[in-house]
Amino acid sequence: MKLVPIGLLTGLLLGAVLGPGQSSGQTQGPAGANYDESKVGSYTLPDPLVMENGRKVATERDWRKRREELLWLFGEHVYGHTPMGARRARIVVEETGRDPQALGGRAVRIEQTLWLAGRRDRPLCHLLVYLPAARSGPVPVFLGMNYWGNQSVHEDPSIRRSTAWMRADEEGRVIDHRATEKSRGRAASRWPLDLILEEGYGVATVYYGDLFPDHAAGRAESILPLFDEREKRKEARQGAEWGAIGAWAWGLSRALDALMQMPEVDARKVALHG
Repeated sequence: MKLVPIGLLTGLLLGAVLGPGQSSGQTQGPAGANYDESKVGSYTLPDPLVMENGRKVATERDWRKRREELLWLFGEHVYGHTPMGARRARIVVEETGRDPQALGGRAVRIEQTLWLAGRRDRPLCHLLVYLPAARSGPVPVFLGMNYWGNQSVHEDPSIRRSTAWMRADEEGRVIDHRATEKSRGRAASRWPLDLILEEGYGVATVYYGDLFPDHAAGRAESILPLFDEREKRKEARQGAEWGAIGAWAWGLSRALDALMQMPEVDARKVALHG
């Protein structure tokens, strides 16, 4: 299943203002990128209900065509275009941990590693799931990315600590770009697990750095080389290559696929946040 990033008009705005490639989700900014809004100058937003050929959308059929145009523009100017290999990828889900008595018996903690089929050299991401222990059937789940590793969402000492690259901090919780034990629960205020579980919902999260480390040279350590088709895609334009934001969105879609395989989860009621 695919989670479609929201904010289409915002993306088109960025594309109109910054031009191709300057908001493509790639962490290494292009030469001459502008971050001062006062220097943007005048521009006119494209009308979402006018097709590229100038024809106005008047029917449902027209809208289907315009929708495809908008999605293409979104990929061209904001997220990059998803490689064909990623579109056809088959994912293997490996359960690496389960505790039916987590958090003092209030929750079931499940940890999974997602792999690209046939590639065991580099995992795609690690998924952490908490479900209420007291439940009568499949439960709705909140899904979101975390930014300091799965261990940062709660002080639970049994959560597998991330070994992926992490941005530096000033509190000593990250040393040499790797999380330390001090990083446990550092983002707990953003993840009210106890309240969510008490209300009968589950929580699922992945560390965004598993998919694409958030630094200028992050591509080499990201999942992108697993689908590297740059040499095959001679038609690809500069700036239209799949970037970090696209990889993060794709990874969340794969996390949703994993949740859909859990009988404890109501896959029709997964809310993406963040």
